[in-house]
Amino acid sequence: MASSTRPDKGRKSQRGLSRLRRARSAEREKPSRSIEDFVVITGFSGAGKSQAMATFEDAGYFCVDNLPPGMVGSLADVFGHEGSKVERAAVASDVRGGGFFDGLPGIGPTRKRVLLKHFGSPDAVLSASREELEAVPGLPAKTARDLWTRLHKTGH
Repeated sequence: MASSTRPDKGRKSQRGLSRLRRARSAEREKPSRSIEDFVVITGFSGAGKSQAMATFEDAGYFCVDNLPPGMVGSLADVFGHEGSKVERAAVASDVRGGGFFDGLPGIGPTRKRVLLKHFGSPDAVLSASREELEAVPGLPAKTARDLWTRLHKTGH
């Protein structure tokens, strides 16, 4: 009988240790600083993205043009790591063809259609609050929170 309870205790202990290792690993991977300002400029061709980027560049921002939308969060992570000298950044991304959502975890073709139908444009999705995303019919609350977090991740 004693041997039948020991394995359960050992498994619980191992699960706890595994969780602790994952938490420590995630903590090491977190950016260690935040940038002062991170601006994402989206729009269709001819909407003035280039003019906006030139304005930000003149204001001293580090600018990245034509970045695929799925890479915006990763770039923010890079800027947030120790040693990065970037304090203010502007990123321009073309939203033609609805590619804005490609590569975002949990957002496939169906959820992309739901979001675009609800908000009308990728720009409106980007500027939506977490509560507005959570209120979208057909979008699970966890997916909405994850999407908001991913779109607003700036190294904090």
